[in-house]
Amino acid sequence: MQNRGYIERVPVNIKELGDSKKLEQFIQEKGMKAYTFISKDKPQLDIDVVVEASLDFAKYVANKTIVEVWNLQLPVIGIDDLIGMKKEANRDKDRLDLEALLKLKEL
Repeated sequence: MQNRGYIERVPVNIKELGDSKKLEQFIQEKGMKAYTFISKDKPQLDIDVVVEASLDFAKYVANKTIVEVWNLQLPVIGIDDLIGMKKEANRDKDRLDLEALLKLKEL
């Protein structure tokens, strides 16, 4: 990600998310919801790794979509699963995202 101009928003190595005990600790103690990569050159294109959902990875992998970004094939959560996550989170931002996702799904 760094060679694409992205840095981690939090000072945690993404490889630590592969350790389910550490991941659960981050969720419980730090309230971590997502591991975000940010770019000063592309502020509208933050990349989130939704951490809590990764504990139930098998549930989401079946509905993933592959998108090409900068000549990379990236797995992205399916729209129905993302809609479910946004409904569950129910923050102001998530409600706005949900509205946009439902309109996008109608297309």
